[in-house]
Amino acid sequence: MAVYVYGVARDAPGAVGGAGIGGAPLSRVTAGALAALVSEVPDGALRLGPDDLLAHGRALEELSARETVLPMRFGLTMEDAEDVRERLLRPFGDELAAQIEAFEGRVEVELRVMYDERRLLAEVVREHPAIARERVAQRGRPAAATHFRRIELGRLVAEAVERSRVRDEQMVLEAIAPVCDRVELRPPAHERMVVNAALLVERERLGELAGALDDVAEAQGGRMRFRYTGPLPPYSFVQLAQAA
Repeated sequence: MAVYVYGVARDAPGAVGGAGIGGAPLSRVTAGALAALVSEVPDGALRLGPDDLLAHGRALEELSARETVLPMRFGLTMEDAEDVRERLLRPFGDELAAQIEAFEGRVEVELRVMYDERRLLAEVVREHPAIARERVAQRGRPAAATHFRRIELGRLVAEAVERSRVRDEQMVLEAIAPVCDRVELRPPAHERMVVNAALLVERERLGELAGALDDVAEAQGGRMRFRYTGPLPPYSFVQLAQAA
């Protein structure tokens, strides 16, 4: 059997509890004050699928509810317990211990903010008379006759939406900044997405974060939809553990 590594935490007495990939029980491989959280998997080529990804995430979330865990990337396997000690825990022990200390009591929240599409388009037309005029001018005309004008109109709309997005993204981030330790911004997945970010937050301040987001949503009056997922292990902020 090989060893699948989920994350690294402080060593602690007692059984880990819970199950990992393939339903295998979770256990600890220790070295000094650190422990890798692992389960056994069949040796040789390991073919992992969506169910295994869910099991990986579920194991980390259950563990992080009780202790500070540095999550490893999905799919990390090592030969055996001694291999985990010699290639992970001992050579990177100081850095891993420092990151565990830095993330103590902190969790990740995934934030997605999206525009209501109809309200966004109405707002763009209302705020940009040139776009409104061009839309009226093209109405009822054959597509072939207005092909290039439609392309230009699309460009103007996209630019207007992006200006609104940048402005609104900054507004949302300023509203939650007092509650967040760090923010990892990601590119929007599509043109209606205002914010796509990972937030590092103290677990005790999750209620404050929810309140701040609720206040922004209420002020926007349905113009935006807010979705946040967490608490999660700090996937987006752990550097060494991900690289290892």
